Amino acid sequence: MFALPPAPPVSPLVVVRPFAPAPHNWLPAHRGVDLEARRGQAVVAPRPGRIVFADRIAARPVLVLKSGVVRFTFEPVRARVTVGQRLQPGQVLGRVETGGHCDGRCLHWGAKVDGQYVDPLSFLPRPRPVLKPLSALAFRPAAVPVPPGARARFPPVRSPADSASP
Repeated sequence: MFALPPAPPVSPLVVVRPFAPAPHNWLPAHRGVDLEARRGQAVVAPRPGRIVFADRIAARPVLVLKSGVVRFTFEPVRARVTVGQRLQPGQVLGRVETGGHCDGRCLHWGAKVDGQYVDPLSFLPRPRPVLKPLSALAFRPAAVPVPPGARARFPPVRSPADSASP
């Protein structure tokens, strides 16, 4: 069977407030990430899983997706799914709603593994760095045009032929 890659719950993925765990579970903290989103924006499943909760908590709509040992929470999200429904990455869970500290301006995305809060962004693939050859860093005068009358920041690169005597 073909497995779909993980997907961010909203796109584009812009972190408004990062994960900030507490040193102890009973202390206040930000146990998830807030992602830039607008009211009515679609929220999708980041990984395959099953909806285990879709209701209101403290006057805000909350969804919980269980994916293996991970429990993802999404709020405030008005459900477009039902408890027990299985989803694949990229399938719509619901839409951003009002309520809670995000109140229609962001999506709070949380994750818990074995009773411990973890950064949900750690479940998304990280872009791999691209290493370029050192020669790509050489200054080339033609690469950055200098307006007439302006001073170039670096002296022009000269080839050995430029310094040869006639």
